[in-house]
Amino acid sequence: AVAAAVNATASAAQAAARRTVAGVIAARSVADEGLAAAVKDALAKTALKPDEVPAVLEGIYALYLREMLLFPDIAYSQVVELIRLKNALELSGIQIGECHAEMARFFFSENRAYLSDPKEGLYDTAQSRLTKLLFLSERLFADREAEEAYRYECARIRAVFSLEETAFRDRVATVAEGFY
Repeated sequence: AVAAAVNATASAAQAAARRTVAGVIAARSVADEGLAAAVKDALAKTALKPDEVPAVLEGIYALYLREMLLFPDIAYSQVVELIRLKNALELSGIQIGECHAEMARFFFSENRAYLSDPKEGLYDTAQSRLTKLLFLSERLFADREAEEAYRYECARIRAVFSLEETAFRDRVATVAEGFY
């Protein structure tokens, strides 16, 4: 019973911190140069233990990414937003990889039927949203990551959707070409 109460308290503290930091991001902008300092200040005022902070920040990033994936349209500014958010939250490449892998699994579980059956009414939308996820993931992995880490993270995303490397690269390249 005590362990359950401690976990409930930790979850409540994390949820409160997540709301606080999300409020700071919403009140400012990911383009705000002072966002990282504002996030640190907000976190310092919460009841979080230091080892709880990474999970809260990863959760905020994942939520931001999830919201981006609600719509299939892709704008390069979204890549810039995610990179700025990553930097403001001071997330490592490993944390970004984990967020994107988790999002890929979540996306697949929610869209499995639509992704596999072209007769489904939402097939095209699901495919477009998948392409967006692949593109955003690839661009975030390419942002200052070592080649080995980049390949590893891309392979994790590909594995979720059973995509060959060529199919993955073709989808990403199709989007990237539109920005050049």
